[in-house]
Amino acid sequence: MTPRQTFQDIRLAITQMIEAGLSNEQRYPTLRNTGSRTCEIGIEGAPDLSASLRNIPYSQAFLELERARAFNLKMIDGALVQLVYRFENDDVSSHRLAFFPAPALQTYDDARQVYEEDEMFGDIVGKYLVRFPLRFDFSADPLEHIEVDHPKSHLTLGQYQNCRIPVTCPLTPVRFVNFVVRNFYFLARELATFDSAALGRSFPETITERERSILHVSV
Repeated sequence: MTPRQTFQDIRLAITQMIEAGLSNEQRYPTLRNTGSRTCEIGIEGAPDLSASLRNIPYSQAFLELERARAFNLKMIDGALVQLVYRFENDDVSSHRLAFFPAPALQTYDDARQVYEEDEMFGDIVGKYLVRFPLRFDFSADPLEHIEVDHPKSHLTLGQYQNCRIPVTCPLTPVRFVNFVVRNFYFLARELATFDSAALGRSFPETITERERSILHVSV
């Protein structure tokens, strides 16, 4: 996928979330050249994304991201979704695709009737839920790649520094958002269906044979 296709993919994902009623607030992507052969797809307003990487409690990091409006999507339950990419020579060189659940249901008091009467959202209000962030990262930089220990494309759960589960390839925006909906808004998944063409788009595989031999995520 080219930078322009990826940019349009993010807009498609945002539109789908709005139409499905799963997003309360949106920040659209920006596409800018950062060099003669490089470009970046960021978030409108260029907010600071670093809070989630600092050694601070998750609730504090989440609040800072929310205040900075460092998200493409703010979901109905307050969760934040980030979709950031970099390209070099029209090839993806890195991405950061993150899902930050709200530590508490921030919109519950304002949407009590929706949560309590619409069974569509029953899977996001359970008191037994443990809310934790997840992130799909990718870097094509060979200096950052350590086979198995630091795969080029990997999944991090719960902000654990050394949690890097290998992923077969970088993720497209639509595939990531579809993953979020199917796993964390399951009862509402029928409202947010993407067509087969959007789900069929992909980036080339980057996983090595050694990484494929251990537990990994296949895209």
